[in-house]
Formats: sequence, C-alpha cells, structure tokens
Amino acid sequence: MLSDSSGSTEVIRVDGAAVRVSRSGSSHPGPPILLINGIGARLEMWRPLIAELYDRPTLAFDLPGIPGHPATEPPMLMPDLAVWLTHLMDVAGVERADVLGYSWGGVLAQQLAKDAPSRVRGLVLAATNYGLGSPTTPSLAQLDLLNVWPRNNRNNPWQLLVAALGGDPTDRDVLRSVMSSLNPLTTNVVGYFRQLYALGGWSSLPWLHTVRAPTLIVTGDTDAFIPVTVGRRLAHVIPHAELVLLPGADHMLLSNRSAEVANVVEDFLGRVAGRELLPSEQVGRPG
Repeated sequence: MLSDSSGSTEVIRVDGAAVRVSRSGSSHPGPPILLINGIGARLEMWRPLIAELYDRPTLAFDLPGIPGHPATEPPMLMPDLAVWLTHLMDVAGVERADVLGYSWGGVLAQQLAKDAPSRVRGLVLAATNYGLGSPTTPSLAQLDLLNVWPRNNRNNPWQLLVAALGGDPTDRDVLRSVMSSLNPLTTNVVGYFRQLYALGGWSSLPWLHTVRAPTLIVTGDTDAFIPVTVGRRLAHVIPHAELVLLPGADHMLLSNRSAEVANVVEDFLGRVAGRELLPSEQVGRPG
C-alpha cells in the first residue's frame, strides 16, 4: 500500500489481466496526469514527485510483466503498448490525460501521443530519448554498477541499481531490492526484458514532427545516460516543444530533484490548461 501522499493501490482488469494502479489527488480541476514508469520500475517510483504535485490528480500503474500485472499476453512492441495503454485509460475512466513519461516511459508516451492524440492533452518527457539514433538507449547494461562511489556526474550507481531492480528510488537498501528482484513473487525481470523487447528497432524521429500535443522536455545537465543533446533534439523536432535543463540534475531527477520537477510540470500544465480555455472564452464576445 502506498503512503497517503501517493494515494493507495487497487487492481483493475485490462485485456483480461490484473493491473495494479494507484490514484492520488482529487481537488485539482482538469484531467489527471498519467504517469508512465521507467524501465523495470514499479509504480512506487512516483512517490517523491506525487508528494510535490499539490493534490493534482494522478494515475500510476504497473506495466505488463511487473509484479501486480502478470505477463499473460505475448511481448508487445511500442505501438501495441500504446493501444494497451488506451485500454487501461478506458477501464480507469480516463478519457483524456496529461501524460508524463520518464526514461523508457517517455518513449511510450511519445508513441501514445502519436497514435492516440485525442487522449493526450499535454505531454511531458523527462530524461528520455527518441530510440534508434539516440546517443544512448536505456538498458541495465549501461548502469555503472561497478563504481561503488558516485562520480562527478552525480549519477549514484546504487540508486540507479535500486531503480533498475524495480525498487523505490528513495530506498537506499540495495539488498532489499536485490532480494525482491530474485523473489519469484516480486521479481520484475520479466517486465524488464519485455520492455527492452518493445524498444527493438523503435525510433520516433521519423514522425516526431507530427506530434501535436503541447510538449515539455525536462532533463538534467549531468545525466550520464541521456545527454543534453538528446533533449535539445527532441525539443527541436517536436513542434513548439519547450526544453527545461535542470543544472546539476542527473538521471534520477524525479527522486533527487522532485520539488523542482514538480514546479516545472505544474507551470507547464497550467499554461496548457490556460491555452485550452482560450477558444471558449471567445464565445459570445462581441466582434
């Protein structure tokens, strides 16, 4: 069960399989923020950010193969996962959402914005890339696990390991995460490799220029896995996208710099909501 600040979990059925979801916040008007996890992560990864979002409604979930959602269907590529995600939104009663994807989740967020544009009001891509052609692609092999001490780039290897194993990124107990990853009842290994499979041959560069949702790209300038050049290219190719570089932030910016990220997201989504109201404000006005 998640803490009160992050809501509580429930189980819904999507395409015949049980899926663990978490809702939080209720007083804020407008659509919820749909939170798409990083690779191998459980929905608990959003705890630090949700706590800073000032009761804005959110919907987090576990992807297929992550404990709480048995991988009953064959592995899916990104377009299939985007369809699956619209089914999850249908079951959860979410017609339209502001979508925030982190790392691997930002890849799926891009696919959703392309394939189901009517379901995405605003798009936030945090520490993510565009697939093939990017300087890096997220994978466990890239994590600097042999370095016991954090380097100058501030990407703490133990914190990255906990996150890669599906643990709470704010939990410094690596042994607990390792044991959880080895436990057949809690392991995220199946989900992790399914998500790697979904990345196979994927690139958004050929169609990123067609994305019409207002888009914010957030990245840290010390991220060892997503270079600043990736964020800049995303912002260049997506029409009218905004880019925010957080000085000194690394790949774990959602947990290490959650308050700053939340402020940036709140400001952006507030402006998205304001622009959406403009046409209706013109109705009935004298010409």
